[in-house]
Amino acid sequence: MRTLFGSLLLIIAVQGIAAQSDDNISYKFNREHTTYTFSGEFKVDCETDTLLSILYDFEHLKNVAPPQVEVELLEEGENYHTILYNLSVLFFNNQTVIKKSRQGHQIDFQMLSSSNVVQPFPKLVSSTGYYKVLQRENGTFVQCYQQTRTNLTIFKYCIASKMRQQAVSLIYTLRDYINNTCPHISDQQAD
Repeated sequence: MRTLFGSLLLIIAVQGIAAQSDDNISYKFNREHTTYTFSGEFKVDCETDTLLSILYDFEHLKNVAPPQVEVELLEEGENYHTILYNLSVLFFNNQTVIKKSRQGHQIDFQMLSSSNVVQPFPKLVSSTGYYKVLQRENGTFVQCYQQTRTNLTIFKYCIASKMRQQAVSLIYTLRDYINNTCPHISDQQAD
């Protein structure tokens, strides 16, 4: 029975929509052909301005990036950053340039370019998304959304599983980082 249940969960996660809600975090992952969509939301204990600073500032981005990803600030303008993400895992290397901009309580990001050093792996065709800070009666929430397209369908099941795993890991890492960092920043701003 457990094997059947585990197999069904794996099929749902890889084939279509996977949704989950716990620990004040809810998220949904969907794959349609070569398009992968992730949306999530989590509650934080943080003032809006401090939270926006954590979500936007490059120094914080470096702190939540996975260990296999190096980030480099290429350009900084008024209300935008251009950032290079360099992902290296074993013999795979991908370099992706993202533009991140801030408008009110929302931080948008859009892929400008992406290239792989090893070609048999899927190439990112496009990636866009946002972080939005929402004030509700029961607290402050961060809403996340990302849609990514690749050029290959041959590895779609492996890609879906890995992308879902990375997205879920990031949302938990981001929530924990915000909750651990926010009180320290708020204390510094009060001084």
